[in-house]
Amino acid sequence: MKITKLETFTTRDVGFVRATAEDGSQGWGQVSTYQADITCEIFHRQVAPHALGTDALDFADTIRRIYEKEHKFPGSYLRRAQAGLDTALWDLRGKVEGKPVATLLGGQSGARARLCQFDEARHHAGRRGGALLAAARRLWLYRVQMAGRRGMWPRRR
Repeated sequence: MKITKLETFTTRDVGFVRATAEDGSQGWGQVSTYQADITCEIFHRQVAPHALGTDALDFADTIRRIYEKEHKFPGSYLRRAQAGLDTALWDLRGKVEGKPVATLLGGQSGARARLCQFDEARHHAGRRGGALLAAARRLWLYRVQMAGRRGMWPRRR
């Protein structure tokens, strides 16, 4: 089953890829966020031309071919654009085979997994921050705190 159409739908901050196969099956993926409009432009110039007409279900060679053909552009935007194709094709394959993508990747569907919450700084939650964090830990969530605008790195402006 060949890839016949690749489309993107984007705003500045988020972009989605829709891959369509010759039988009409579709899968959705997402390019990396932030400046997604630029990433989608790269997708149409440097990813889609190499992917159209290739196997929609066995796509490891397609991803490898894009790396080889675009070897002079090893940077972030190309990888961010390829993420949209990769996730769209996994979604398409899961739909065609009637299996969750987690199962296709060798995992278990519905298995309990730890989740991660990203938060710029604890002050966003105010006094409830500690209580929310404790509740999250009881639910097997863990937290990664990233640099906030205030307090964490006082010298940083």
